[in-house]
Amino acid sequence: MKKITAALKTRGITTKNLPSDIQEEIKKLSETIKEYNAAVDEYEKEKQSEDAEPDEETEKKLDDLEDAIAEKEQELADFVKSYEEPAPAPAEPAPAAAPAPTPAPAKKEDSSIGWLVFGGVVLVLTVGAVNLMKKK
Repeated sequence: MKKITAALKTRGITTKNLPSDIQEEIKKLSETIKEYNAAVDEYEKEKQSEDAEPDEETEKKLDDLEDAIAEKEQELADFVKSYEEPAPAPAEPAPAAAPAPTPAPAKKEDSSIGWLVFGGVVLVLTVGAVNLMKKK
């Protein structure tokens, strides 16, 4: 975890600034390191108490796990070093105010002006939403 911590300090960011999947990977690595340390401690106690030959198979497994941890830590540290924080999203512009509704004529006629206004508002909102999604 020293490499990851050093990379975070170098970049001046915290793990909270990283994407959630990377945060999860760092948590998993931390848990794996704790499990590895517990396994090594247990192995060392068994080795000292039995005064027998060291179990080469267990040592190989522990060495392989140590190598995997080091590799994963280096991979995450490299990611942190190359991570670029996304630019803050610009403030969402207020949608254009719809024009004041015109008073309804005394005699209701079949008119499409209302539908044109409604269609225009929907079009503006849709284009705004598409632009927001493209920026993310």
